[in-house]
Amino acid sequence: MSQAAVRAAPLITAEYLEMQRKLHENPRYGVASITYAPLVAQVVEACAATEILDYGAGKGRLGVALRDHLRRPDSVFTAHDSATGDRNAKTKAR
Repeated sequence: MSQAAVRAAPLITAEYLEMQRKLHENPRYGVASITYAPLVAQVVEACAATEILDYGAGKGRLGVALRDHLRRPDSVFTAHDSATGDRNAKTKAR
């Protein structure tokens, strides 16, 4: 089987990626995510999760806000966003 035959399709189209890049130029874009930090923290605590992946993390505001809400110091938050170029930026909860 050739290498081209097993290559995965892109997760987002080039057009959507460009649209997201333009939206991310707005400093206010994505600020709503921080309002969800308490709810996300409750779910993380209830599931006893130690790893959190924010796919489509944008400017990473949710991860920053979660540091104030998570009680598990061993929780690892991984942020990924194709539009901003951020890939797999890992931070500890505290």
